[in-house]
Amino acid sequence: MLTQKFLKVWLVGEADDRIVGKLKEKLHEALSKGERRIAFRFYFEDANSTAHLEAMRPVLLENTVLSVVVEEKPISELEKDLAGLSEEEEVLLILSSRPKNLPELPRDGRLRVEEVGCVG
Repeated sequence: MLTQKFLKVWLVGEADDRIVGKLKEKLHEALSKGERRIAFRFYFEDANSTAHLEAMRPVLLENTVLSVVVEEKPISELEKDLAGLSEEEEVLLILSSRPKNLPELPRDGRLRVEEVGCVG
């Protein structure tokens, strides 16, 4: 299943109510575009964080159609993951904060960035 095409949504920062709303929005957008698979990947500074699991509960409860994958990675792997994107892959990167170790983000069409309440 993981070799199939997924709509990719990566998140940097804490998963709070704003992020829950944004995840629900992306879930509904995927459905309206006819997507059937979505992958949420959370990047954390704190490897012990479990806030994303709580944040995903209401999102998953609204989903009755999509196949959903939830991944978690340390923020240190974001740069490698961005560099490994193929020409065909598109990713939506949602920032709820700007960690000091956030890598330089590519300026090409493969990556779309949306900020949700970033202060610095």
